[in-house]
Amino acid sequence: MKKKFVAAICSFALALALPTAAFADGSAEQGGDVEYFPTDNGVVIVEGDVTIDSVTDAAPAANTPAGANVLCSYEINGTVNSGEATVGLNYGEKMEGKVEDDSTYFVTVFIQHEGWNEQRVIEQEWYENTAFVNVTEFSTFTVVEGAYYGTAPKTGVETSGIALATIAAALCAGGVIYVLRKKVTA
Repeated sequence: MKKKFVAAICSFALALALPTAAFADGSAEQGGDVEYFPTDNGVVIVEGDVTIDSVTDAAPAANTPAGANVLCSYEINGTVNSGEATVGLNYGEKMEGKVEDDSTYFVTVFIQHEGWNEQRVIEQEWYENTAFVNVTEFSTFTVVEGAYYGTAPKTGVETSGIALATIAAALCAGGVIYVLRKKVTA
C-alpha cells in the first residue's frame, strides 16, 4: 500500500511538471507615428507611442569595445509611453564598398541604459544602411561594424524555481522507476 501511495504521489508530481504553453500579451500593431530626426551624421527613425525630447549625435556607448569600427552613435532622450518603440539608426554610406552585392553582413548595436548595458547583433542585407531595434526606453545607441557576441544581459527572469521543479520531477521519476522495478521483481 505504501509503495502505491508513493507511486501515485510521484506520478502526480510528474504530471504537474509537464510543460505548458505561454502566450505573450501584446499587440501586433506598433501604434504611433513614424518620426524622422536628422543629425549631422545621419537620421534616426522612431516609430511608436513615444515622446521625444531630443536626438543628438553622441560619443559611443560605454559598452562599445575598444577598436570597434563605429558606424554611428546617437543619444535619444524621451519616453516610450506604451509598449515598444522601433528605432532606426541610420549609418549612411559607411558600408559602401565593404559588402558585395547580394550578400549580407552584420552590425552590432550597443545600448547604454542608466545602470545597465546591452547589445544586439543584426544581420543586414547588402543594400541596407539602417539598423532597427525594438526598445522600451531610450538612451545612447551605437552601431558598429561586425558581430560582437558577449554575455547576455540580465533579463530579470528568475529560473531557480524552474530548476528546483525539474530536480523534484527527476527525483519523482526515479522513485516511480524504483517502485515499479521492485513490484516486477517481487
